[in-house]
Amino acid sequence: MGDEYLYKETVNPVSEESPMTDKNMYMILDQNGGSYNGQILFDTSIVSNSGQWCDWSSAYIQVPFVCTFQSSTDVSAAAAYVQGLAMGLKNGYYQIVDSIQVDYNNTNVVQLQPFTNFYVNYKLMSTMSADDLKKWGPSIGFSPDTATTSSFANAANANGDGHSNNVVNPAAGLTYASQIGARNEGLLNRLQLTGYQLNTRNTGYGGVPQINSTALANQIGKNYQVDNNGAAAGRIWQWNILCTIRLKDLSDWFDKLPLVKGAFMRITINYNSARATVTSVAAGPTMVTASLTQLTGRTNPLILSSSLANNPLNGTVANGAGGTFSVSCGVAACTTPNSFQTPQISQCRLYVPAFSLNPLAESQLISLKPEREVRYYDLYNYNFGAIPAGNAFNQILTNGIVNPKYVVVMPFLTGTAANTGLAVAGNVYQSVFDPAPGCTTPLAAITQFQVQVGGMNMFQQNVQYDFSAFLDEVAGLNAINGGISTGLTNGLIGHLEWDNLYRYYVCDVSRRSSSEDNVPKSIVVQGINNTSRVMDYICFVVFERKVNINMVTGAIIP
Repeated sequence: MGDEYLYKETVNPVSEESPMTDKNMYMILDQNGGSYNGQILFDTSIVSNSGQWCDWSSAYIQVPFVCTFQSSTDVSAAAAYVQGLAMGLKNGYYQIVDSIQVDYNNTNVVQLQPFTNFYVNYKLMSTMSADDLKKWGPSIGFSPDTATTSSFANAANANGDGHSNNVVNPAAGLTYASQIGARNEGLLNRLQLTGYQLNTRNTGYGGVPQINSTALANQIGKNYQVDNNGAAAGRIWQWNILCTIRLKDLSDWFDKLPLVKGAFMRITINYNSARATVTSVAAGPTMVTASLTQLTGRTNPLILSSSLANNPLNGTVANGAGGTFSVSCGVAACTTPNSFQTPQISQCRLYVPAFSLNPLAESQLISLKPEREVRYYDLYNYNFGAIPAGNAFNQILTNGIVNPKYVVVMPFLTGTAANTGLAVAGNVYQSVFDPAPGCTTPLAAITQFQVQVGGMNMFQQNVQYDFSAFLDEVAGLNAINGGISTGLTNGLIGHLEWDNLYRYYVCDVSRRSSSEDNVPKSIVVQGINNTSRVMDYICFVVFERKVNINMVTGAIIP
């Protein structure tokens, strides 16, 4: 009933004076000076010396990311023009981040761990609500891939070889898929975010002419695609994408750090970039991977659309008459194919909001909270693999870690050509057709799953069935009120999504006496590869760290 709410609204006094008297949004250029070779570096001395209270939970970076596409044959005919939707990024702009390290006032607070983007994807999928997705998804390039539209081919195929999930417009003949959803809505949404066309022959969606030049697009930081108007065979198309990445998504440290003065940080980001060549055949049409090259990092953030009828690459492949095309990506520029258009901004930027408090509010904050214990989650990554079909595994993730909170195990096909269906050897998360690491390998089941902490089983019985793995752990971990409250929920992984595409195996290992929190614990995972393929497992142990800081100076208190 609303009676109590109405009464309180009537009798409550008018709100008092705002505690903030000023807000500045500081923009910090990276330390790279526009030259990038796998790393982005930030130094926050500007804000640490500002004398203002900084809100690191709202800080974000902007990365000018460039993608290029070039065909060896003529695909420039009007009916086969390379569409803006032909190529895009996998789920979340954070996929360009391989790892992050943060040093706070000369003390390491976030340790460098590979495959950070894998964990960030799981965290957002398990914590975001549908409303969060609607509000923040377009800003951070986040729109989850549809779980029921994957396909697999161990040879040339209209969707590409290996696992793919790149159909954005249903084509005739998809009889089974048409019953459960024949297109990847998440991919289509992301392509629309990055594929606005400035090509003279097809400006914008449906030829909308209001923004029809790079100058107009650059002025507002709009994502767009343009071509170099070169020779018909060998023409280059380029996507300029401004990737917004929230720092709190990359590390829980930024989310938990309160308003603080004098916080000097050095932030090191290792990024992902890759190159691939694809051979196409007009009859069919079909595409197959010819080469995969990891330029920096460990995963490929690029994904190509399908060449099925009515899909973005259909006309391109058909008109190319059996040629090859190359794709590449990088920060600010890329090579082979070479980028030719300067992106909207030429350097990575860090934006940090900072506030001035009114004297009363500031004195109260300092007197009430002169020091603050910051508790936050950090990551430990350990991977193992080449587990044959039907075989058991028993793997030590760590011999000793303090205050572990939960464990996440992510299954992926082992990267050999015979196993993945890719024509060349490579991990599935390096494929230009597979949406991984925005998801796991589809239907990559584990049975008899068990986690041991300090030699103690976390599950009374080994987890054998899918319903048990989802209902008992996945559904509740990271959920508001453990997922118990009806009408108040979060998380984007339902049972359908988990069953088909988002097979995260998780275990809450936080239940213990507080006296044991500071005792290092060994962690072991066990299970059986319940698939017909050889599997790898990328694992994360999420553990809690504590730092005491002086709110006014930002200094770490021993």
